[in-house]
Amino acid sequence: MKRHLFLQGERGIGKSTLIRKAILPHINDVGGYFVQRIYLSKNQEKYMGFAVKPLDGNKNYQLNNSVNNLADVEGLFLFCNPLGIWQQIPGAFARAAVGFLKDALLRGKKLIIMDELGGIELEDMLFLDMVFHVLDGNTPVLGVLKSSGNINKLRKAAGGKFDTAIEGILHVYNKIKNHREIDLLTLSGTVDFFVEKRLRMFIERVFGRE
Repeated sequence: MKRHLFLQGERGIGKSTLIRKAILPHINDVGGYFVQRIYLSKNQEKYMGFAVKPLDGNKNYQLNNSVNNLADVEGLFLFCNPLGIWQQIPGAFARAAVGFLKDALLRGKKLIIMDELGGIELEDMLFLDMVFHVLDGNTPVLGVLKSSGNINKLRKAAGGKFDTAIEGILHVYNKIKNHREIDLLTLSGTVDFFVEKRLRMFIERVFGRE
């Protein structure tokens, strides 16, 4: 088994939920970051933003959060504006994630979470330097890697033309995907016993059998 384990699969299939369930018993020994869906209190039916959050304890490790105002959300990096258009906050994800990863290393955490990566943040050099620094290190990483379809969406948004930035993102994406210490498992459904077993084995290897 390789040092790191990443999950892949369709959006909403339960990748982050599976990781959360697996690491909660060991949360004090885990660092890194995760992405939180943000809902507005007046409309709980549709998420309106995404924020990047640190792994800093059981209480704050919530995959969904409801707020009165998006402006009050720490770590917000993507949101739906009043016109219904999704907007990114340039550099917000990368800056925060770098800090959370650095903190996990400094505090000597036994496991680092990267949930998730594989989008526009892959063109941020500071973020990439930290990601590969962690992946090339000795601390195990458990994460979610977006599917390559996400990059195809970026390419489509650029009109399907050759775009140096997007091709650069694809190059880095493949470099992460093919990293010598990464096992990449594809979640095929909301219940996938093979992936759950492999994840359980990974957690036992990191923290020992309970």
